[in-house]
Amino acid sequence: GMTAFYEDGGALQEAQEIVVIIKSLPQLLDDLHKCLKQYHPYKTPAIITLDAKANDSFYNWLCRA
Repeated sequence: GMTAFYEDGGALQEAQEIVVIIKSLPQLLDDLHKCLKQYHPYKTPAIITLDAKANDSFYNWLCRA
């Protein structure tokens, strides 16, 4: 987990959060983002996408999954 600090209504807030890493394919990102926004309890969740290159064996496995 992590401690998040953010401003809400002019006041500094502190909350415990969980960091989640989801491995996916670029063509699935739009649907993944929609799903995360639909089920996330926050009004404005931090959904951050990182462009990365996987090793060939993992990428091939992910494409078959």
